[in-house]
Amino acid sequence: MKNYKVYLMTIAAFAMLFTSCSKDESSADTPGENLEQVSLTFGAMLQDFNKSVQKQEQSLSDVPECSDAAPAKIRVGIMNSTTMSWVSGGYIDVPVMDNGDGGWMTQESALLTLDAGMYSLEYFAVLDSGDNVIYIAPRMDDNYGPAMFQNFVAAALPISIDLRNGVKKYVDVEVLCYDERFADEYGYLFFDFDTVRAIYLCVFGNYCDETGRHYPAKFRLDVWNYSGNTEDPKGTPLFNEEDPYVNVTGTYDNDDYYAEPLCVALPDRQNVNDMYYAELYLVESEGNPGSAEPIRMGVFSQEDVETLFYTDEGGVDRTKYYHFREGSCGLQDDSDPCLFSRPTSYLNDFDDTASSQDNNDFLDNSSVETGTNYDYRSTLGWVPGSSPDAAAPLWDEGAYTFTTNPYFVHNHWVNETHDGNMFILNGSTEEGVDAYFVTTFADVCPNSDYYVTFEVRNVYNGASPSNDIVLAASVDGVDLDDPADIITVTYSDGWVKVGLKVKADASGSLVLSLIDGNTEPSGNDFALDNIHISNDPSIMTGLDISVIQD
Repeated sequence: MKNYKVYLMTIAAFAMLFTSCSKDESSADTPGENLEQVSLTFGAMLQDFNKSVQKQEQSLSDVPECSDAAPAKIRVGIMNSTTMSWVSGGYIDVPVMDNGDGGWMTQESALLTLDAGMYSLEYFAVLDSGDNVIYIAPRMDDNYGPAMFQNFVAAALPISIDLRNGVKKYVDVEVLCYDERFADEYGYLFFDFDTVRAIYLCVFGNYCDETGRHYPAKFRLDVWNYSGNTEDPKGTPLFNEEDPYVNVTGTYDNDDYYAEPLCVALPDRQNVNDMYYAELYLVESEGNPGSAEPIRMGVFSQEDVETLFYTDEGGVDRTKYYHFREGSCGLQDDSDPCLFSRPTSYLNDFDDTASSQDNNDFLDNSSVETGTNYDYRSTLGWVPGSSPDAAAPLWDEGAYTFTTNPYFVHNHWVNETHDGNMFILNGSTEEGVDAYFVTTFADVCPNSDYYVTFEVRNVYNGASPSNDIVLAASVDGVDLDDPADIITVTYSDGWVKVGLKVKADASGSLVLSLIDGNTEPSGNDFALDNIHISNDPSIMTGLDISVIQD
């Protein structure tokens, strides 16, 4: 079983400028006008070598080790940005010495006595006494295989350095552990982390066909830094889109098909609970048809990943696999915490007539229950525009039906069509009545985000404050009653698209209600259409009103 080590290290590259300006010398703002030189010194302060060792539940050949060797020197490659030539003709090696504070400092070197001006740090590595590279700074334009290691640091090389007279300039350089054996074997460099230390998320899965037979799953895992934007959660990628993370599969000599778990490195920056977003796809293999769309998705944190770590009876630190099951397995994912959710989507445009009277047109299924606490009214036998008005299907408050035109069910409502059938209500005069409710059944991880969009129209044919639509959302029995969360729509607004971002409960279910907030007898008469409920934030587009649960 191969160990992997996580190093916490800060590399600070700084320029120390020593000058002896006289009154006759040129200003520090114009360094190119004199022959004065600046001494550039690099320092490596290895603070808090926070080493931790974690072992997988089984041997993984694709997790390399980092060296325990002590730094002996720093090797840099510096380009003069004006002449586009290498300083000192190429790489410069500068010995380091113990600074007495748990770190190292470079000794003063004549090779780094430079003219003031602009330079570019193109290469930065830390070597041991045997001239082996043990830490290295990633470059922005290099290809590191499945991982995008340049996005694990705040500033990948090259780094511009502006050397001016009379200034002590500090330039931070973040470096990653380097394992040359891994580069030889896989064709790219593997880095573990220092300032940005590594944590590993290991995933394994099964796919079940329609008979319930289990197959080891072949899958792809794409991971990004979380952008912080729910509508577009993909920040900088932590994988190479041209060469993504895919687990290894194969067949033994006895013809048994096998699949290995997949472990991906994630950045864990100091003093921050890092957030990530991932999508999991099936890749076509034995018994597995593959998937063009993700089968799991979600935002998760560094703390979530570390919850999978544990210490066995022998005192060895290990990590559990996140185990998913896809297809007709009859079982849920068995990992705690839940990092990823199955993509879930419920869409109802009320055009799928379930009976001659449409009174079952809520399209309930095994994962979603929707409905209203209003009373149903049939539209059969009513001729729009006929009298008396009180005979209209939706004359009574607290009633609902389905129609293609509000005027067809109430003589005082707008005469217009929209998009086929709509769900239409005459607002209740009682407080707290659910005009529309939805309950999902554990489609997502506990406390995950759900997104709900719908179109709403004030259907009363005439504008006055008492006729405005006033709706409040209630999530898991808690009203979102902040004034900014109240949905208000006037007659003149026409059709309005509303979006809600709300939280599932501790079981992963969503219990959502829309409740009348206007109890005037002639108020809160409205139609709903194109209701969409999903854990995919991309549905939150083109909104006129948005409500975000705190």
